[in-house]
Amino acid sequence: LYFGADPAPYVSYQKQTNKSAQDWSDVINLTFQLHHAPDTTFLQDVAEVVDIDQWLRFFAMNEFLNNEEGGLILGDESGGDEYAMYRGATDTRFQMVPVDLDEMFNASTASLLRFAGVTALSRLFRHLDVLPEYGAAVWNVANTVLTPEAITDTLLKAWGPLATELRVSTVVNFFDARRNYINGRVHAPVTFSLPSGVVPAGTQLELEASGSLFVSSSTGTIYYTIDGTDPRSPGGDISTQAIQYTGQPIPINESMRVIARSYDSGRSLTVLPTPWSGTTVADYVANPQLVVTEVQYNPHSAEPGELMSPADSFEFIEVMNVGSTPLDLDGVPVSYTHLRAHETDSYLVCRLLLEK
Repeated sequence: LYFGADPAPYVSYQKQTNKSAQDWSDVINLTFQLHHAPDTTFLQDVAEVVDIDQWLRFFAMNEFLNNEEGGLILGDESGGDEYAMYRGATDTRFQMVPVDLDEMFNASTASLLRFAGVTALSRLFRHLDVLPEYGAAVWNVANTVLTPEAITDTLLKAWGPLATELRVSTVVNFFDARRNYINGRVHAPVTFSLPSGVVPAGTQLELEASGSLFVSSSTGTIYYTIDGTDPRSPGGDISTQAIQYTGQPIPINESMRVIARSYDSGRSLTVLPTPWSGTTVADYVANPQLVVTEVQYNPHSAEPGELMSPADSFEFIEVMNVGSTPLDLDGVPVSYTHLRAHETDSYLVCRLLLEK
């Protein structure tokens, strides 16, 4: 809750570091932005004080584990359990910290938005531009992070000789049921036929979307872009830059970033009320001619007998022309002080000493 500018009501936020400063201005600003930032700049204002991506991952994991004592599930308005946050000196955005994990794995069909009754969290997670990303975070935890293999391996290592077949299967069975519940209600991301990487020019990329049993019999319509923009406009409309995928493979004739989402209006009234999936992103480099082969970003200080000079004077990027024809570097957007070139086999290698 935001209690106003007076720090007295915030002393329940027990600082574990810098206690002597008795400074709650960061918490006051956090609660203010979550409650009172203008709608038009809400996400931008909150992103200044909250690591939103980390919060999405944290709450997605918390809900997948069905943590009944997740603190902010009930909030600090009434009846909330303890919870913890971290705020760094360099990155000053608040991050959530797991705490009080002694009551989990109870209900495989529990809601994925149990904290929606908390005013500040509801405003953030139900935001039209956040909800698809939260759904993607939940799906990712369930299907790529806590896979059956990963869970079994972790339990065997953690429990050692105490890892009986019954104990392991009890936990794995809960996660299987929880995963099935989630996959039946959360919009799965678009899948690409190729991972990011170097591909021959003319390579064909195929996209695929999947439906959810309890959400919609439709797999939705895939929209994608090849110019690095989101196919979903802020607010939820289809971007004017988006291309509808009709099933015809996408030719990769030049280097490009492909971003895709699936859209299904039938999902807008589901447990996570958004018609959009999260983004799937891949970068493809078609027949590269200029490649970065080495980066020296943190040279060690000079040792006895070596040239005495500031270590960062020797930061460099090494690039190589791997093509069969000369390559004009004029206009390459790298600021450098010296260029050193030498031949290695049949390639020309250039080191660009970075300008300070």
